[in-house]
Amino acid sequence: MNSATPLSQLAITEWFEQGTLFSIAFQSLVSLSSGHVVGYEILSRPTTQKGTSLPVEEFFELIAQLGKAVDMDRLIVERAMHLAHNYHINVPIFINLHPDSLSDPAIQQHLIPTMDGTVVIEITERGNWSGEAMEPVVHHYQNLGGSIALDDFGAGYSGLQKLVTVRPNYVKIDRGLVDGCDKSAIKRNLIASIEQIAKFLGFSLIAEGIETYDEMVTCMTLGVDIGQGYYFSRPASWERNPVPDTALTRNVAALRTQMMPIDPNAEDYYDPFRAHFALLMEHLATGSLTKRDQLNLLLTTIDKVLHPFSITCFLRQNNGLVPVASRGHAARSIVSLDLPSVIGQCYHSKTPQVIQRFSQTPEALKSTTRDFGSPESVAVMPLGRPVWGILQADFLSPSSWNSSRLQILQGMAELLTILIPSENLIPF
Repeated sequence: MNSATPLSQLAITEWFEQGTLFSIAFQSLVSLSSGHVVGYEILSRPTTQKGTSLPVEEFFELIAQLGKAVDMDRLIVERAMHLAHNYHINVPIFINLHPDSLSDPAIQQHLIPTMDGTVVIEITERGNWSGEAMEPVVHHYQNLGGSIALDDFGAGYSGLQKLVTVRPNYVKIDRGLVDGCDKSAIKRNLIASIEQIAKFLGFSLIAEGIETYDEMVTCMTLGVDIGQGYYFSRPASWERNPVPDTALTRNVAALRTQMMPIDPNAEDYYDPFRAHFALLMEHLATGSLTKRDQLNLLLTTIDKVLHPFSITCFLRQNNGLVPVASRGHAARSIVSLDLPSVIGQCYHSKTPQVIQRFSQTPEALKSTTRDFGSPESVAVMPLGRPVWGILQADFLSPSSWNSSRLQILQGMAELLTILIPSENLIPF
């Protein structure tokens, strides 16, 4: 694996015929608020039978030309899901797919059970993901709860069009804009403009290719949510522990605290709420939505307005609370009402529970529903009269729940209670 082997279409054909050899590497995505790892991008590394590495970009370009992109994606998705299960990876994995792969039945078999944000499909600005053929496929995947990341944003001319048609959960700023952004006023202004769009449309912003401390600080200053690049960690096999150094993680959290001190009493003005709430009412007024559709629409609206790390709706069944729908990085675990937890406390007391720094919560109440990341601000709302369920949302940053956010979340919980009787909800 010392040198890359030149490729041809014949070499690609032989690669498939002789046995498909490739390895999987993981590269961490790091919250620029807390320093925690909030995801991993899956990177495939094809090799020859002798173990020599093949040039990755050229390899995938030739595969697409030969019409074998979906065949390769099947192999990658199957391997990635297998590794995620075996290694108990408890943050989302990001997988780059060819446009045709999202509608492939074999790939769907792996993706449909993960419609809770645990798998994020990356689509590139350079790929042909727009148009009448692809839009229904992408939107169907999102309506089921699947998450989409728009990759390479800013690398071409079609990014804004894809932003409108795809409506992604994440947007990854192309590394060409991130590289040297600390030294370029033009790049900083472009990133700041994208960040303003992210605030209004409600997607998380990821800066790719961060390689220096100054680039990281610049992205933090400009309000980017997540960083990825060699500064944090290089792609590596899971056995080689592809995570940032713990000291770097602590430094990120400390820097964010110094740069953006959080006042828990500060009042934020959520201009996007007006637009998203109006759109929500317009959709609900059609009368053609099932209760499941209405629930997903409500959670999507909360997600776009408040932009939490995760949000989950739970239904009381027997002696536990069972998740029935989620957005963000929430898992599908049952919360036992026999054990102490913030969610259980909310259910029994029938009153909202808000924690501004989860790390300072008594250990007896820390049992929640997922392992993803390390949420620091948690809000839990009861649903129904009598209470039949719970609505939970959280943020990575401490003290994120001010009265504006809580009022929006509580209002949505009331709307959910009115619209959706508990008997209409079915667990995952």
